[in-house]
Amino acid sequence: MTPRSSLAACLAGFATEPVPDEPVGSFVLDSHAVVPGSVFLAVQGTLRHGLEFLDEARRRGARMVVYEPGPGIQTPAGLPAVPVPGLRQHVGEIAARFYGHPSEYMTVYAVTGTNGKTSVAWFLTQALDHLGERTAYLGTLGAGFPGAITPQDRTTPDPIALQSQLAEWRVRGVTAVSLEASSHALDQGRLLGTRITLGLFSNLTHDHLDYHQDRTRYGNAKSRLFSDFALKGAVMNVRDPFGRDLAHRFSRDRALIRVAREPDPAWAAHLWIDAPVEHRPDGMRFRLWDRTGEIPVTTPLWGGFNLENLLLVAGALRYRGLDLRAIGSLLGQLRPPPGRFERFQAPGRPLVVVDYAHTPDALEQALETLGQAISGELTVVFGCGGERDAKKRPIMGAIAARHAQRIVLTDDNPRGEDPEQITDAIRAGIPDGVWVQVEHDRSRAIRLALETTDPEGSVLIAGKGHETTQVAGGIESPHSDRMVVADLLDVDAP
Repeated sequence: MTPRSSLAACLAGFATEPVPDEPVGSFVLDSHAVVPGSVFLAVQGTLRHGLEFLDEARRRGARMVVYEPGPGIQTPAGLPAVPVPGLRQHVGEIAARFYGHPSEYMTVYAVTGTNGKTSVAWFLTQALDHLGERTAYLGTLGAGFPGAITPQDRTTPDPIALQSQLAEWRVRGVTAVSLEASSHALDQGRLLGTRITLGLFSNLTHDHLDYHQDRTRYGNAKSRLFSDFALKGAVMNVRDPFGRDLAHRFSRDRALIRVAREPDPAWAAHLWIDAPVEHRPDGMRFRLWDRTGEIPVTTPLWGGFNLENLLLVAGALRYRGLDLRAIGSLLGQLRPPPGRFERFQAPGRPLVVVDYAHTPDALEQALETLGQAISGELTVVFGCGGERDAKKRPIMGAIAARHAQRIVLTDDNPRGEDPEQITDAIRAGIPDGVWVQVEHDRSRAIRLALETTDPEGSVLIAGKGHETTQVAGGIESPHSDRMVVADLLDVDAP
């Protein structure tokens, strides 16, 4: 038995009562994952306390419960019990101790922000691979390596699953991890216990207000990446007002790299892109600047949002000490992740783009990019998630009406909510006179869009991106926008 695997060592400094110095087989947060000998961690959740599931944990063989005390919480009976005040915020460190602090043996890059997290983390994974690092990715797409990604339920897994994954990667020789830090994960402390070397911030726009309630709390959750962790450095998009505020507040004794899409002297950027940006059918060409000069970069990516994504990667590479020429060379080699502005083209058919855009800002940027690139009519297919932020629905309807000539509203994981109620809320933001149809079957909606759009035009299918399922009425069914489009156009998915 090593100290790190003993219960006393894992709970040292957290428990308020004596803890047995005995080995631990596993720590578990989900009662359904308990196996004989597990220690069940019962935390106070957003809506319910873990102790409500203690009977299930006991039936499955839990040997002990470590629980979060609080008003109205009684000492659990039937199992040895250890109270730990504030347990929810300590789970990450407990798990890190149990698994031997695996993040201390690798460089961890964490990306937060409303939009761009997946692309930035994916691009950074590729860039570090090119530099010879054994780099793992963790985020919305899943966990693993380019070409070998295992899907997962959450953008950022729970603390025990995270530390277990990091420990596995350590054994496999991983030297760097590029991960997405969601606002939920930061608010719930899922990343605590992880040694994060560099934090990256993309932007703050409207999203997740069903959880955070208002923009201030949402921003506060994002900012915890830069206040709750002993980062060695940060890369901030200072074109974003919240990013400028974060940069101003970030500790002056740590490395800070400011990036911006435009060279505003007031932002004091270390890396920026100056006009003009050449938008071409095969991508973009631009000039990347730092305070010593400039370098031309050619990329197969489209869109101003990808310029900002690339700048964040450039900032991370600058943190590693690369010069401008080396950074420019690497940026030109990066390819988009699945379902992030993926282009599909077939002779005699409109250009089709599949994108994960599911926030007002992301939808507007995707539509603006297509509108600039393609001169023909633009059709957009999208919906909004059920049982999630309802305030954004009419806003996204209005955005679609401003930029697209045709709108096809459809389902996007309605979950337990009435799909008609969701599309009605979106339609409330669409002015009269705009071409709009509702087709709740998402595959049929995509077919309708392709059949009604001129060959010289384009179709944006927004909201699901890489996802391979549709959740409706409590049932998860197979569905992939990418596969539907590839089948309709008779082409291979990129």
